[in-house]
Amino acid sequence: MANRTHLRDWHNSIAEQCVKRLQRSLTEEERKYITSHIGFMALEAIEDSVKTLSISALEELLNSKTDQ
Repeated sequence: MANRTHLRDWHNSIAEQCVKRLQRSLTEEERKYITSHIGFMALEAIEDSVKTLSISALEELLNSKTDQ
């Protein structure tokens, strides 16, 4: 149960960081990109990308398709 809570909180944290960087709400597709990742290494990579990518590159990442 703790892992699910941690995962949900991490997804929400990443989404909040995206909203701050993009200065707008996330689309359903962008939010789905974040929540489709459940591995800690993947989430660390997404979190790092949110902090370092340009705005246009971040939008491109969030709108990329996943295999899930």
